[in-house]
Amino acid sequence: MFNEDVLQTLARWDSGGGVPATTKGSDFVTFPEDVVLYDIATITGIVDTKQLKFMADYQPTNYGIYWEAHVTTLNNRPALNVGFRRGTRISAISSA
Repeated sequence: MFNEDVLQTLARWDSGGGVPATTKGSDFVTFPEDVVLYDIATITGIVDTKQLKFMADYQPTNYGIYWEAHVTTLNNRPALNVGFRRGTRISAISSA
């Protein structure tokens, strides 16, 4: 996943090319089975946005993460338990 660190932009998901920032990826990802998001580790350097909010079929959910709590250098990142039904278009948008 790639985040541009620009307010109210959708994160880009890898489309199989390896780098969603350069391959353009997609603004959503869909799985053929039910999935659960348990962990996200981000690289430091996010400056202009504070969090990432998850959406299901482009509708807001109650789930999101704050960047500072999910950086790769932390060994005690908060556990996530965000479930999505199969076929759901999962997307994420940056916010303040």
